[in-house]
Amino acid sequence: MDVTPDGTPDRLAPITLGLGASAGYSGTDLTNPRAATLAGEVPYLALDGSTPDADPVLELRIHGVGGAPSTENLETPSTVQVAGDGTAGFFRAWFPGDSARRQPRREAYCWGGLNTRASSRALYLLLIAFMLVNVAHWALPGRRIKREPVANEVARAALRVVGLALTVAFIATTVTVLGDLVAWQAPERGALPSWLGWYTRRDTGPRLAIALLAVLAVLGGLVWLSVSSVRSYERWGQGICSEPDPEWPLTQPAFWRGELPVNRQRNCHVVAAASVVLMFAALPESSADSARWLLLILALVMAATALVVVASPWADRQRVAGADERWSDEVWRWFARFAVAVAVGACVARFWWRVHPGPHALPGDEMLQVWSVVAEFAALIVLFVAVVVQAPWKAGRQVMGYGLAAPLVAALACVIATIFGSSLTLAVANLIGSPKVTVQGGAVKGETLLLPSTVYDGGLGMVAALILVLGVGGYLFAWSRWESRRLARVDDDRPADSVQSSYPRPGDPGAVASVAKTWARSEITDHAASVLTVLTVPTGALLVGYLISLEAGADPRALLRIAQVGGTIGVAVTAYFLATLRSAFLQASTRKRFGLLWDVGTFWPRACHPFGPPCYAERSVPEVVTRIRRMVGDRVQGPGDPAVAQQLAEADGRIGFEAMERQSSLLLTGYSQGTPISVAVLAQLPQDVRDDMSLLTLAAPIRRLYGRAFPAYFGPAQLARLRTYLTAEEVVRWRNLVRRSDYIGGWAFDPVLHPAENLLVDRVIHDPPTLWGDKDPSPPATHLHSDWFPDPQVRQYARDLTGQLELRGG
Repeated sequence: MDVTPDGTPDRLAPITLGLGASAGYSGTDLTNPRAATLAGEVPYLALDGSTPDADPVLELRIHGVGGAPSTENLETPSTVQVAGDGTAGFFRAWFPGDSARRQPRREAYCWGGLNTRASSRALYLLLIAFMLVNVAHWALPGRRIKREPVANEVARAALRVVGLALTVAFIATTVTVLGDLVAWQAPERGALPSWLGWYTRRDTGPRLAIALLAVLAVLGGLVWLSVSSVRSYERWGQGICSEPDPEWPLTQPAFWRGELPVNRQRNCHVVAAASVVLMFAALPESSADSARWLLLILALVMAATALVVVASPWADRQRVAGADERWSDEVWRWFARFAVAVAVGACVARFWWRVHPGPHALPGDEMLQVWSVVAEFAALIVLFVAVVVQAPWKAGRQVMGYGLAAPLVAALACVIATIFGSSLTLAVANLIGSPKVTVQGGAVKGETLLLPSTVYDGGLGMVAALILVLGVGGYLFAWSRWESRRLARVDDDRPADSVQSSYPRPGDPGAVASVAKTWARSEITDHAASVLTVLTVPTGALLVGYLISLEAGADPRALLRIAQVGGTIGVAVTAYFLATLRSAFLQASTRKRFGLLWDVGTFWPRACHPFGPPCYAERSVPEVVTRIRRMVGDRVQGPGDPAVAQQLAEADGRIGFEAMERQSSLLLTGYSQGTPISVAVLAQLPQDVRDDMSLLTLAAPIRRLYGRAFPAYFGPAQLARLRTYLTAEEVVRWRNLVRRSDYIGGWAFDPVLHPAENLLVDRVIHDPPTLWGDKDPSPPATHLHSDWFPDPQVRQYARDLTGQLELRGG
């Protein structure tokens, strides 16, 4: 091994086929990987060249959504884990009985456990709105480079404010349920169950104190989820790439390490949430009026400070080389602890403060609920203006929703949060009393529980959303019928993209019609932007308009009755959702049903909401980068290089060197969601490592979804740069395979807008492989988005790419 003048290694050592220093074993393995390798049961290239029949090029496969098992990824009934841990790891095929000779040398990276292994992931179903705000951040049109547009800075700040408003709304809803309904109103009506008699018999002050302390416990649960996930995700990346491209943000060294922004924003959200609890603890009249006013002023100052800080660029900025900002991080961390301590103290004081209850709802409940919704949509207007001034629609069909994907996704988050919060509140109210809509200052009459006007505002939004869903569904059904007939034409005037024109051999009308119907349905995905716009914009406008009318004293009876119906539907949906949440918490199989939601929504780092689900790519991308650098061979990137740490761990074990693998070229194969991971990995690798690699992408959403929704990171210019990185001597080492039946994957380059790049990279394979005759009793299967690895049409392209690497090596 080469060494530097100070005696440290200059090049990385080859990998050891074992789990770290122990060269050990996994609980799911039937054998030790080191023992199986030395017995000739795992294909590998030994350092002494003792396995000449093994493929000289290693293929590394990355699976898609849902967490497919390693046996499926490697097309073999038996595998062994050779690196990683119990959550995500690398696997090789195992051929018992010394039968590994002449078998393909493949490895699979299985990362599905990052989203489904932990039961706590089910709790994030309650926080979908938080996840969507984080996704909206990465859909902004501007690029994160040194001279980013000022409008984009404003847009990012507006999104962080939206995230803060969602947290306030979440805490306010919790206060409404626990503080207003359970602690303030229901005991006065005798509506609580008998087993809560110990609670009902207490005075209003102690009841309110217990309820608000429970709200702080909910906040503590959010903080615990955020802190624990930072340890497992955000801290994983090391930022070791030495060749950042200023025109491609995915190449920035610290892109996949968001620990600092998440910690800063979490402290801001904690301060804002604590100020909400402090306000509700101080608002009810009591014998300590002077102390109440001091606490209310302190709550207002804390909330304003959190708003200013979260909107500042500091909350989103990574630590810059040479600039030490640890003192400000430490100050803000202690300020967050102070805010929580004051809120706890005020809640505990309510055990002794005498409350003067009246025939009304909890003071401040209506006001905060209304203003949190107003703040969300006001920040959305700022976001919309900041995006519009950049004229993102000039990119045409390359972007989603005329470039307005960011405000549309953020608006969807606000709509979901408002409807879900109102439905949950109404469901609890129905359990303990007779709910009725109220405005500020409404008085309790009889057994009626007064609810904030946002509750019935959300009910009206539920009805509007259902009507729009039915309308959009009807339109898409009619469009798919029309499109299938267009694609199924067999006359001489048929379009160039019809089924009959796309297959090399004509088929009977029945087969053509069947394939055309499948193709038409797969194209519905391309209407995602229109669907998002139609569902979000009218619903959001109706929510704001109806809320304003209620606060203005209007009493539209017809809308109120519709809102009541929507509230009832919302209660039923909430009950179903809570049942699903319980099932997901107990069973990993249920959590996998939400694989598409988690795998797409949590690919991006948490940029605007620290309580959203963590970003699995902040572990998977650096982990694969380190693995590839050792497989291919790379220079040591300094004393903090994680690959060196792996080598030292293996050296401590001493027993793993017998199964070290010779470094070789590598074919990286990504399927479905594995393709954006593969692109992100290649963006983080040094160019001398890329020179020994090829890329095969299958069912890739990198243009159809990621390129349109996140043009600053997966746009045509960025993918063209990737193609350039994988080109040498006019030979492009990248193939993207496309099925017309695939409803998720698609071209890497638009065949109309970028025909030259499309011809170099994209290839169409048939699904089904042929058009059959109408008399055939068993037509070939259609695989749509699945079964890519065993498809025989794929293997030829894999062999061609590995052959290119062998020629380069030769």
